Amino acid sequence: FLARHTKGDGLPPAGLRSAVLVFAMLLTACRVERTERPPLADPGSVARADIDNTLLDFAAALAERDARRATTFFTPDAVLVLGGRAAHNGRVEIAGGLEEGLLQDSASLHWSSEIIDLAGGFAWQTGTFQRAAADSVPPAHGRFVIRWQRGPEATWRMQHVMMTRFAPDTTTAGS
Repeated sequence: FLARHTKGDGLPPAGLRSAVLVFAMLLTACRVERTERPPLADPGSVARADIDNTLLDFAAALAERDARRATTFFTPDAVLVLGGRAAHNGRVEIAGGLEEGLLQDSASLHWSSEIIDLAGGFAWQTGTFQRAAADSVPPAHGRFVIRWQRGPEATWRMQHVMMTRFAPDTTTAGS
C-alpha cells in the first residue's frame, strides 16, 4: 500500500504519514485491561443447595411433629407414597398421611441425600433414610425419591415423594 503512495524520495505524502501517526498514537493510548472478578455461582450448585436446605427444613418440621408446617413443603397437587400404603394426594391428605405414618410416635427421621438431577424447573433427588424409634423398636431403613418443582417464588417444593423400606445390609467385608 505504501509503495504505491510514495514520492520519488521514497516517503509517503505528508497527509498519509500524519494519518498513520495519529492511528498509531490512538492505538497505543487505548489499552484493554482485564478486570479480575470472582466467578459467578453455578446455578445447578445453587439449586442443589436450596433443595438440600429445604429438605432439612422439612425434616425439622417433622421432628417438631408439625404436620401443618410440613405440608407447606409440598406443591398443592403433591403425592406422598409411604411404602406399602395408599398414596396421599394433595396437601390435606398428605397431612393425614404424615400424622399416621411419620409423626405417630417419637421416632426420629434422618435423611441422607445421594443424587440431585436438575432439568428446567424440576429436580429429582434420591437418597436413604433411617427412622429410629425412641423405644426398643429396631430402626427402619429405606430409600426415598423426591420430584421437586421450582415455584414461581423461586422456592423448591416437593411434588412427588416415595419412600420404601428395606432391610439394612448386615454382611461384612471379607466374609
